[in-house]
Amino acid sequence: MEALKKKMLVIEDDIIMGMEMKEVLEDFGYEVSGVVASGDAAIAAAKHTRPDLILLDIRLKGSMSGIEVARAMRTFTDAPITFLTGYKNESTMSETQQIPGAYVLTKPVDFDELNNTLKRALGAKP
Repeated sequence: MEALKKKMLVIEDDIIMGMEMKEVLEDFGYEVSGVVASGDAAIAAAKHTRPDLILLDIRLKGSMSGIEVARAMRTFTDAPITFLTGYKNESTMSETQQIPGAYVLTKPVDFDELNNTLKRALGAKP
């Protein structure tokens, strides 16, 4: 009997990057339950699909940042969140550290590092 695949929600404002991430995650063996670009869509998708893991860009379409989305999500899920950012600065890092169960990777994404981080978030050895 095959183990159930872990469900991943991808939240990325760049649709091309989002689709590339979906393909990479599926190659890693994850089930991608959705790719969304805005904070409102992300919150709705997370409530609907109940992902095991969340891949979250810090800059999104719409009025919410990825950090604001993560704070909102923490009111209804404890799924690990891996932030992606091209803007790694002290302020951003400080804010992400305040989100329980969060990891941060910088763009461009190293896919081996991404895979290891996701495994670590799930409690598996990389």
